[in-house]
Amino acid sequence: MTNAMNFILSLILRLIGVIMLAIGLIDGFLRNLMTRAGVGAQVQAVVLVIAAVVFIIAALRLFGGVLRVLIILFLILLLIHVLMPGFQVPSGLHV
Repeated sequence: MTNAMNFILSLILRLIGVIMLAIGLIDGFLRNLMTRAGVGAQVQAVVLVIAAVVFIIAALRLFGGVLRVLIILFLILLLIHVLMPGFQVPSGLHV
């Protein structure tokens, strides 16, 4: 049970990590592009905040269903673990 919970939690964290990596790459690209164009630091900050919000919303729309399913599955496993703490996979089964 703990292995399944750890696996699902690691999937959630990996998905969030991929999203954050993409946002960081785009942020760096936009910052570099605006610096070369001579855009001031204050304007850059505003543009990057707006871009980050847009990308976060897009990521949630794109991966929202997967994240929702993984979080619900994790919470169900957590509930089973709390309600039946002694529940284990039979020793003959390898998961």
